[in-house]
Amino acid sequence: MRRSGSGRHPPPTAISRPSLILLAAKETGADCIHPGYGFLSERESFALACAEAGIAFVGPPPAAIAAMGDKIESKKLAKAAGVNVVPGYLGEIDSTDHAVEIAGGIGYPVMMKASAGGGGKGMRLAYSEQDVREGFEATKREGLASFGDDRVFIEKFIESPRHIEIQLIGDQHGNIVYLNERECSIQRRHQKVVEEAPSPFVTPKMRKAMGEQAVALARAVGYYSAGTVEPDRVGRGHDGRGVLLPRDEHAASGRASRDRGDYRARSGRTDDPRRGGRAARVRAGRGQAQRLVDREPGVCGGSVSRLPAEHRAFGAV
Repeated sequence: MRRSGSGRHPPPTAISRPSLILLAAKETGADCIHPGYGFLSERESFALACAEAGIAFVGPPPAAIAAMGDKIESKKLAKAAGVNVVPGYLGEIDSTDHAVEIAGGIGYPVMMKASAGGGGKGMRLAYSEQDVREGFEATKREGLASFGDDRVFIEKFIESPRHIEIQLIGDQHGNIVYLNERECSIQRRHQKVVEEAPSPFVTPKMRKAMGEQAVALARAVGYYSAGTVEPDRVGRGHDGRGVLLPRDEHAASGRASRDRGDYRARSGRTDDPRRGGRAARVRAGRGQAQRLVDREPGVCGGSVSRLPAEHRAFGAV
């Protein structure tokens, strides 16, 4: 089950009333539930309800969902775990005047974000005091209307960034590994259009540093299952907000890792399975996605179009 990126369509009844899903699971004798992407995968209450019903929740533990679903708290946890984060203010902002003061101290441009936001909603960019005064209350209202939480934080806006995500997978015995990264810099209205694994931008040294920080963050919150850490605005020395939730972008990383694993099995190789595979996923019609790649050669270098056919994981949405 997937979240509508546009926000124009109401969620299906089963999503807005998760008790119906639990009822269906009990009536059919199901012993586990995969929550899908977005919606229920991000609700601590649903994970707890599954546990109370004796049904396995295929995903992270409730405490990790609660910790990482809140951007303010996740940034605090990331800093405590030694993960680099974008400079910003993570305390309570009680008025527009207070927001103006904070933005001036950080230095323009800044981004105002709803703490519970996601999917490109609850974000306002400010290049001046006037922008903050015009956008702060609007950001609070959007956060409250869309996520039931009007808390807002302010951070430095990094210009010309790269959007890189680190794929993690962990078990309930304390084993956590990173499966390299995805390049998600080609976006439209803060929504990812092309996901490529691995990124043509990331160097081995950068990959190792970001991967190790992502694992440290996962350990800090007791995370297990598949998850993603989104290093904040890679390319300007700032790496770090953790998402650590099931995400539909896992397909590209999974395909790249699987292709590498298949090759190693056939060849008898025993080197690191995180190296070698390539895959891309496109959230659009193929022709439209190719036009985007051609128009933004500096982002993915046109590398999606050069992938062998068997390594393309195109998925129209």
